[in-house]
Amino acid sequence: MENIKMLYETQHVKFYIDESIPCLVNEWYGFIKSELFREYILKLVDLLKEHHSNYGQLNMLADTRELRVLPPKDVEWVNQNINPLYMKNGANFEAFLVPKDKYGEMSIDSVHSPNHSIRRLYCPAV
Repeated sequence: MENIKMLYETQHVKFYIDESIPCLVNEWYGFIKSELFREYILKLVDLLKEHHSNYGQLNMLADTRELRVLPPKDVEWVNQNINPLYMKNGANFEAFLVPKDKYGEMSIDSVHSPNHSIRRLYCPAV
């Protein structure tokens, strides 16, 4: 655990970096109102910007197993505005641990990378 550094934590999210990989891990919990969700996503982009220069490219792991449904407008916002920022700021690969909640799973399945520029892997919740 000495390679793990907590970067940001609230009741809804935990963002930390595993320097041994390197990987920016983001864990999501419960139902998150739209304005908070967007605030957290922008914080994640800021952390990616801040840390990618130390590693070249960072992998990302989104643990969304405990995330509830995301409104379609937030999914579209991520697809159009945030995914290009992930690539621009050094994200190379993103893996998702898919939500246990069926509606949350459908939300995450709707997130995509433009032109498949970031390689993605979706893993079912166990």
